[in-house]
Amino acid sequence: MKTPRFDPLFALAIAALALLGLAPLGIMGWRLVAAPESLQVLEDPRVMSLLGRTLALGLSVAAIAGLVGAPFGFLVARTNVPLGKLLGALGLLPFLIPPLFLATTWTQVWDLRGATMTALLIGLSNTPIVALFTAKAAGRIDARREEAALLAGGRPAVFAMTWPLIAPAVMAGCAFAFLFAIHDFALPDYVSSVGPKFNVFADEVFAVWVVDQNAPEAVATGIPLVLLTLAALLPALLLMRRGSMATIEGNFEAPKPMDLGAARWPAFLFCGAFVVAGAGIPVAKHGNRAATSRAGSFDTLEALGVRIDLSVKRCGEILESIGIAPFFARTAHPAFRHLAPVRAEIGVRTLLNCVGPLLNPAGARCQIVGVFSRSLVE
Repeated sequence: MKTPRFDPLFALAIAALALLGLAPLGIMGWRLVAAPESLQVLEDPRVMSLLGRTLALGLSVAAIAGLVGAPFGFLVARTNVPLGKLLGALGLLPFLIPPLFLATTWTQVWDLRGATMTALLIGLSNTPIVALFTAKAAGRIDARREEAALLAGGRPAVFAMTWPLIAPAVMAGCAFAFLFAIHDFALPDYVSSVGPKFNVFADEVFAVWVVDQNAPEAVATGIPLVLLTLAALLPALLLMRRGSMATIEGNFEAPKPMDLGAARWPAFLFCGAFVVAGAGIPVAKHGNRAATSRAGSFDTLEALGVRIDLSVKRCGEILESIGIAPFFARTAHPAFRHLAPVRAEIGVRTLLNCVGPLLNPAGARCQIVGVFSRSLVE
């Protein structure tokens, strides 16, 4: 029988875990044994109410990060969305920018406050975690699986085959987003400082420890937070391992980018909106219906259920309120409404295809403008 070889690196990792992870738990346990009456703090309805509020915040953040991060990660990693690699790199910005910087920016342009604003800001900051996990899992799906699914049922079959393989990675990312959310008290405190008070459970632990300087009670108060952490961390690690095993195969063939067809530009708008929102930049989308093409950007927005018939004043209020708004060219510039039938009848691109996008009614200082010919950018 072969004797297992001693691995010093593995031994060092175990020692670090014992020292940095288990030792603090032992110290906490010792303080509780020395002052068992401190556990009575867990019977306080106010403390349990804060715990429930924190749990709801964590779940909301996980949902936001999953709903935005999963499609973003898949689009930039597995499709032919324009500038996919660049968008994927820029998508890390919300995680790299300190959440308080993001909060100070968005609270200047958005009147929303309280629990909703806190969840959105923390969710936005942690969305890149889900996006990274999703992108990695999506890139490990064998190309032959996708080809077989495409032949069997087209693009819907490909998505139906792909989702079970990337779902563990998505859920693992959501679990980590939940962990970051339940431990954050700096951002909720800042949002509370500019609006209604919104305390979280970590606030209570910090206050008992620093303000009251009651170490045993602080340890007792922190027990539910430790249990929540373990309840989210262990499944997250298991899901990460399951996801990495589910998508890898022998004789692996890297998948080719999925062709989105006409949907690649709406996908680009979605990814671009997340990137600029994560950087704290308000977005005024100025566009029109199709005139010389088969579909315009506002045809797409209308098909997605976005109201495009709002006045410029109302769009300005929405821009100030939530940081992104659609400005319909035919509403913002009534004269252009009369030119639309003529342009459609001509069916040829003219100077108006370039001039129109430059007339953004929001007075944007920076613009991203698409053109119909490469020669126009030379």
